[in-house]
Amino acid sequence: MRQRLLAALFAAAAPALPVVADDLFVNRTFTSNLSGWTVPSYTSGVWSSFDHGGGSGSALLTSNPISGNAPNTAIQQCVAVTAGRVYSFGASIWIPSDVAAGALITPVLDVRFYPGAGCSGGDLDQRVASVLPVLRDTWIDVQARGKAPAGSGSALGSFGGVDYAGSASSETIKVYVDDAYFESDANCVATGSHLCLGGRFLVYGDWAVPSQARSGYMRAVPVTADSGLFWFFSPNNLEVFTKVVNACTDPFNHYWAFVSGLTDVQTTLHVDDTVSGERREYHNSAGTAFASVQDTSAFATCP
Repeated sequence: MRQRLLAALFAAAAPALPVVADDLFVNRTFTSNLSGWTVPSYTSGVWSSFDHGGGSGSALLTSNPISGNAPNTAIQQCVAVTAGRVYSFGASIWIPSDVAAGALITPVLDVRFYPGAGCSGGDLDQRVASVLPVLRDTWIDVQARGKAPAGSGSALGSFGGVDYAGSASSETIKVYVDDAYFESDANCVATGSHLCLGGRFLVYGDWAVPSQARSGYMRAVPVTADSGLFWFFSPNNLEVFTKVVNACTDPFNHYWAFVSGLTDVQTTLHVDDTVSGERREYHNSAGTAFASVQDTSAFATCP
């Protein structure tokens, strides 16, 4: 499977998916069936009463082993998109514990853009987001955000899982998928990995421990309309605090970005102004105590 990691991807285990607007998927909650979705040949898919929380059900996906390929599953839907527009997409994925011993099953989100309607023609670009470390027997929100490249007319959203440790043709894996969404990101939308601060600033990030070959995406915890927290390894271990302050008054005339952390883990925090399209990034190197950021000239995009 070809992969290009989208830096804007983040994943989190959360009790509920945020309310989404302008959702392009049909049957996003898998209400009583898999209508509107397709299952590729390497996957067997059936409707299951097991649900993320809304009481409707989910898609149960089981891999059909293919010799020489890592076992993987997917359920897909094609939607019409507009070139140059930013979209948010994601789903909740459950990996049961009763899978092959030694399997390293990772939830996967895969979005490819196509020039023609109905996802026809060669794909123009691909956004892939995967979650590490692997969690079992819990719902994981896999989420990403990206812009449809020039020439786009449609996009294929795929959700499922892949066993990066497996290649045996006899091995099978299974995952549940629920509450999928693909929405136009004209507005600031909070998710399990994204904060929406001040009604317009989308804040998200990623972390890495290079010495252990571990990496992942920050999990978001909103605190106030203008501030929030992030955790990496456990919701009981908060790592980063951030806020965006409206200082659109003389003599400042800026939005201010503040970041502080109690960590020496490698991190990159992104702050996107969804109105102007501008972005700021704040980086902390591995093994270095997180230095507080007080960026009082972050965004000259008032009002």
